[in-house]
Amino acid sequence: MLRAYNAVVLVVDNANNPVAGAEVVATLSNTTLRTITTDDQGKAHLGHIPFGPYTIQINYQGRQMGNWNPDASATPTFTAKLDTSGSQPPTLSDPMTMLREHWQLAAVGFFAGFVAMGTAVRRPRTKAKPSEIASD
Repeated sequence: MLRAYNAVVLVVDNANNPVAGAEVVATLSNTTLRTITTDDQGKAHLGHIPFGPYTIQINYQGRQMGNWNPDASATPTFTAKLDTSGSQPPTLSDPMTMLREHWQLAAVGFFAGFVAMGTAVRRPRTKAKPSEIASD
């Protein structure tokens, strides 16, 4: 029988104020990936997850704020404290996560690249007259 519990991630700032609008990406022990945005109380409700360790990554205002490795068997609520002072330099998310989240934009960019190549690479014009071109 699979044991699970109802997990909550509480995201707070250095003054223990709840952080609303933070993106919590949880990778569970069975490799399931869940992405949830915190509510106005700073909570991300992950639902029932398997007991054991899991990984969370928190993104806030376009910045990756950190990674944590809580253990689901220790407590149903994990608190992550963020430094929201702005002293950390902005970082890029990992490329595969960005592709999963913004695949439409990637597809349009890929298509636009093909269109641009099609207009840039053309068959060279010949100076031959139509009467000089051999026909089959």
